[in-house]
Amino acid sequence: MAFVEWGEHEGGFDEVMSQLCRWLVRHLGDPKLLLWATRQDAHLHPAFARQIGQRLDYLASLMTEGNTEKVECIKTGASRAVPDQQMRTLWRLVLTDRIKSPPCGGLDKVFLWRQQFEREGLTTALRLELRDILRPCLRLLEPFRWPLQLDAGGETQGQDHLRNHVGWDVELSANHVREALDGLNENENWVAALPMLLDDMTGLLRDILDLKSELGDANKKHDGSYEDMASISEHNQNSKVCDWTVLVELARDAWLATAKTSPARARLVVEFWIGIEYPLFRRLALFAATEHLDIIKPKQALDWLLMDANCWLWSAETQREAMRQLVVLGAKFDDGALKKLERVILDGPPREMFKPDLDNRKWQMIKEKNIWLRLAKLKQARAKLSQIASDRVASISKRYPNLQLQDNQREEFPVWTSSSDDFSAQDFSTYEKSPVDHDSLVNWLREKSDPERLWGENDDWGIRCHDDFDIAVSALTTLANENCWPEGRWNEALLVWSKEEFLERSWQRVAPLLIKTPESSLLKFSYSMSAWLESLAKKFIGDKDTFFKLCDQILDIQYEMENDIDDPLDFALNHPIGKVTEALLIWWYHTSPKHGQCLNIELRERFTRLCDPQFGKFQHGRVLLARNAVSLFKVDQAWTRNSLLPLFEWKNPKEAKLTWEGFLSSPQVHAPFLEALEPAFLDTAKHCSQFPWGRLRNYVSLLVSCGLDTGIRDCIGIRPLADAMQNLPQDALDIAADTFFRNIESAADQSAEYWKNRAWPYLDAVWPKANEKASEQIAQSFFCACIASGDAFPQALGQVKPWLRNLSTPNRVAVFLHEQKWMKPIPRKR
Repeated sequence: MAFVEWGEHEGGFDEVMSQLCRWLVRHLGDPKLLLWATRQDAHLHPAFARQIGQRLDYLASLMTEGNTEKVECIKTGASRAVPDQQMRTLWRLVLTDRIKSPPCGGLDKVFLWRQQFEREGLTTALRLELRDILRPCLRLLEPFRWPLQLDAGGETQGQDHLRNHVGWDVELSANHVREALDGLNENENWVAALPMLLDDMTGLLRDILDLKSELGDANKKHDGSYEDMASISEHNQNSKVCDWTVLVELARDAWLATAKTSPARARLVVEFWIGIEYPLFRRLALFAATEHLDIIKPKQALDWLLMDANCWLWSAETQREAMRQLVVLGAKFDDGALKKLERVILDGPPREMFKPDLDNRKWQMIKEKNIWLRLAKLKQARAKLSQIASDRVASISKRYPNLQLQDNQREEFPVWTSSSDDFSAQDFSTYEKSPVDHDSLVNWLREKSDPERLWGENDDWGIRCHDDFDIAVSALTTLANENCWPEGRWNEALLVWSKEEFLERSWQRVAPLLIKTPESSLLKFSYSMSAWLESLAKKFIGDKDTFFKLCDQILDIQYEMENDIDDPLDFALNHPIGKVTEALLIWWYHTSPKHGQCLNIELRERFTRLCDPQFGKFQHGRVLLARNAVSLFKVDQAWTRNSLLPLFEWKNPKEAKLTWEGFLSSPQVHAPFLEALEPAFLDTAKHCSQFPWGRLRNYVSLLVSCGLDTGIRDCIGIRPLADAMQNLPQDALDIAADTFFRNIESAADQSAEYWKNRAWPYLDAVWPKANEKASEQIAQSFFCACIASGDAFPQALGQVKPWLRNLSTPNRVAVFLHEQKWMKPIPRKR
């Protein structure tokens, strides 16, 4: 009996479960409950789902009736008892099975659909099945927040926004749809069937955007579709990472096929698209207008482009398709239409489409470059521009001489992803050239000290730092001697000089300057300086006292505290404190430390400082020290026991969680270390549900490995290990069973001996005796473990039998059984 189940539900709730259910539904506004309920890879028990639905209906009726007094009374009993609109939407999606679990059975389904289609063609049943396969779902995720995403007051922005507590991605109900449908365009039956799918694809796309709209991710002016699919037409900027964009491709291809066979219907569909108020459908309509001029006349296409107060001519959402329309149709507009378009372009984009805090200089630059781009596209199309428009292009080009159209159409995209395939010198052609002589470069750096970089405001400072090191460092030295520290320029310079070829020269010329950097300036380029120090540590070639002083400068900076960090290791590796800690560790490893050697005084002082939990800003350093805990223990047991190991104890839950996440990012089995860590290590079983899946798996794998290793098991003790296993939550025990199976599988030809000497004693003494946590996952792993045990199969089966059950999805076991190819030696009972 459970709130979430993997197979068919078994009866209703008893009184205890019913009371727990009533308590849980009093917290429907808590994102943690939602994440817990949906990451179980299961379905809600019908009784639990029914109570959630009834509670949502009750709360909705109170709000509809305006009974605020009753609503407030409910909130006094539980602060998160009343979910907001977005949370109510998410719960309704859970109840209607629109939340996608991590493993999904859709893979086989979509490939089977293709096989059936290739045999039978598109029947009504297959069309409806495809629509079900492609229906939109949400995958709920732990939230991601950018480090140091602070407002002016130093607080994390949007703390109360649901996205700060629950993340979500829109996906299709089946996995690997793109791979399954790949190559179908070469199938004649598929091409003939595409027009029949046009309405279905349109409806599914609208479902996705309606879903995003209800969750606050889409509206009439923004849906972010250009971020997932840069171009409606085929282009190498389409990354095809998001499976849902398959629907856009299918809708596009279905329309193109319809346009060939039924132009009248194709026109009606485009008119229907233009009436759906999401930018994606505007993009589809603009695309269609450039593909079949016989269906959509140029004047009609222009009217659509200038809809909503000319919004779509200027919006980043439709930029690619708008630019294509100017290029394809520019020369086909009649005089009246062209004059109308010119007038709109010369007026420039509406000011309200851009940030209100832009100063006049930046606004004028953005406005003029947007005007230039659209006039340049018309000129590229050989449209007959008026003298006023031609003069405007010339004047803007003179003011910004680096503006030019790219062969790869880069300027048509609001966001461009470069790769080695399309990289060329022309990528730098719009960069402003920095001066090459010392005095001019110093003056240029004074004038261009703004660390913010806008589109079109790029320059070649990074290239100057790379190609003309002496000139660049000499200019920065002159400014530093004047106590002028252009932080943005230092940022870029230090990142360039972090490359191996510059390390020795930059150390000699730059280190003496950085020693005297004021803290207010250092804070703004502390990341690049710490990255530079990290690179130096890998190939250290300087005075260690200066190196340690520079590290101390980074450690002395007052950083804002971050709370609720989703990935402490990733955050630490990208935070100045973490990068300096990593630099110190790399420097230490390069000294080739020996077992029992002890830390030298410089490192001991700094590592001890980092391990002081009173300093919250050093938490990133502690995460990385924990990742290297075994190495530190081998070299200096006394220091590690006194300074680092106490951080693993759960007396301070926040500190312990960060420390364990650091250690579990790369855990090592070292018996003396685990013996020293034993109380905290075993106690972690009670807290491991706080870890993300990867860290949880590593902890459980380590715990199981200790139980299977007779030496460590005897050292720690059977009873403490058994208690820890008993304390594991359900998902952790599922992982433990899988780890147990993997260990037996790795024994290969020695699996029967392994079972006798290790697996059997482990199951007998350490594995939980009561099987109330038996699950489908454990049953699958134990079935596979029995198969992997080889000649010990009968004994293995008898030992794990209490944990076995009928499997609703036996695929994993059947495939593994087939791979082993040992069914024949097992005699069949008659």
